[in-house]
Amino acid sequence: MAASSSEFTKIRRKDREVEDESWIKDILRYEPYCTVATVTDNQPFIRPSAFYYSESAHSIYIHGAHKGRNFDNLKTNPEICLCVYVVGKMRGHQRAFEFFLEQAGVIVFGKTTILNDDARKHEVMQLLFQKHTPHLEVYTDYQPASQSEMDQTTIYEIKIDSWSGKLKWTDDEPLFRFNYEDVRGKNRAKLPWNKDKFEQPLTTEWRKSIKKNNRSDD
Repeated sequence: MAASSSEFTKIRRKDREVEDESWIKDILRYEPYCTVATVTDNQPFIRPSAFYYSESAHSIYIHGAHKGRNFDNLKTNPEICLCVYVVGKMRGHQRAFEFFLEQAGVIVFGKTTILNDDARKHEVMQLLFQKHTPHLEVYTDYQPASQSEMDQTTIYEIKIDSWSGKLKWTDDEPLFRFNYEDVRGKNRAKLPWNKDKFEQPLTTEWRKSIKKNNRSDD
């Protein structure tokens, strides 16, 4: 099933629009994360989210706790927008204004409903795990979600109304190309997974995990 176009998905730079829906589906199928936007009382709210795209259902699935601003918004207004994007290298030029970042993205508009069927919820969550950990085997490397865990999880099904794809790329030879990570030097945010040393943990969750690990070492 193809997604219909709409006023929302009209692209200003038509020369960068990708009309090949197989490419759009690949972006949704393989890229791991999206940004989700909801709104209530004219106040927008966005959050990052893992997601799973089902071509057969023509739907996208996101999950989270039963409470939260984004999901609370959806109870009032089920309309949703999400964006998936990928960046390549920065292309240099003799003129600064001609620099550009290689990038690709898909924007989706749809309407959400809560997924209530337990069997389908387990299926969707397992498909999400498999998407993010294709190198691991369920029951061998990890145990699937339990029923009690699923009872604490809300899964939203986003029925896709329309989508658009955009690609910023040319075959022009750049003066030079570079990855931001390779040139940023020491100018970066301190993040624990980059092995930065912190005198104190930054969150309550982090502090609790330290206490739990200290107890387990006793």
